[in-house]
Amino acid sequence: MKINKKHRQILWHGLIPLILFLISGCSDKTRAPDKTTSVIKAEVMTVKVQGHPVRYESVGTVEAKTAATVAAKVMGEIRHIAVKE
Repeated sequence: MKINKKHRQILWHGLIPLILFLISGCSDKTRAPDKTTSVIKAEVMTVKVQGHPVRYESVGTVEAKTAATVAAKVMGEIRHIAVKE
């Protein structure tokens, strides 16, 4: 079976490094666990769920993302606009 140049490149750049990587992971060398242990004192607390009001105060200018133009289709005058500032 004749291997052309393109197949040879695939072998050298892909398949052979993959095989070497997989073989290198097959060893019986494992690190022994540490035999020394130590006791650490820690404070234990009980967690309680409670509400917390979310309120932020800041100084600045509020600008709307969009604007609307109000126009009447019938002639007349506006006597009252019910908007609080």
